[in-house]
Order: sequence, then structure tokens, then C-alpha cells
Amino acid sequence: MDGNGRIGRLLISLCSARRDFFLTRCCTSVRSSSDTVTLLQSLLGVSQSLRWAEWIQFFLRGVSEQATDAIDRAHRLLELRERFRRQFHEARSSALLLKLIDELFNTPIVTIPRAMKILRVTYHSAQGNIERLIEEAFCGK
Repeated sequence: MDGNGRIGRLLISLCSARRDFFLTRCCTSVRSSSDTVTLLQSLLGVSQSLRWAEWIQFFLRGVSEQATDAIDRAHRLLELRERFRRQFHEARSSALLLKLIDELFNTPIVTIPRAMKILRVTYHSAQGNIERLIEEAFCGK
């Protein structure tokens, strides 16, 4: 209904057309020369003798690995967000810093003008909040 299937199939086709991208990103994270050889052998098997099962198994194994990796990264990001929220909450930091933390996990880049809009504060105040966030989160103060 929303086009995700069509977009996914299009991306697979586009990735297939770009061998260098395809080898390293689309199917699986190619970690060794044996992964590359397996990929090329399964592609050759499809083109020479229509051995689709081999290719589909390889492709689905790559999709599964990438999905597992994405889930792991998502969990780690959520844990990091909660750790920062606890850290700033326990330090009795302002609500503005907590809001800035939440925004960083929505959009991981923030500029002073963007912080001004998010926090609805002046340039100087936005700059100060960003500096406090950096100092407290990464410098251990």
C-alpha cells in the first residue's frame, strides 16, 4: 500500500547494477575473501545454470545478518539515550538539555540555529546548552 515493496525491489536492482556497492553493502557485509568468492560463485551459478536457490540462500543470509546488526545498533542507541537521560537527570540538568538529548537521537547533528528552534531560546542560550551537553556528556563533568 505504501510502496515499500516496490522501493525495496528497486534498491536491490540498483545495488545489483553497482557491483562494488553490491559486494560490500547490499547482500551481506563481505568480511573476507571467502564471502566475496561465495557471492560471485552464487551469482555465476544463477547466470550460467539458473541456480537460484544458492543465490537466494546467500542473499537471505545477508539480509538476516544485516537485520540482526540493525536491531543490535538500535538497542545500543536506545541504551545510550537512556544513559544520557539518567546522567543529566541525576545531575539535575535543565529540561533544555534533556530536550536537546532527545533531539540528538532523532537527528544526530545539531547546529546552534537548529538548537535555537528546538529549544526556543536565543543564540547565546542555545550555544551554552550545546557546550554544557558536550562538557557533561563527553568530558565527565
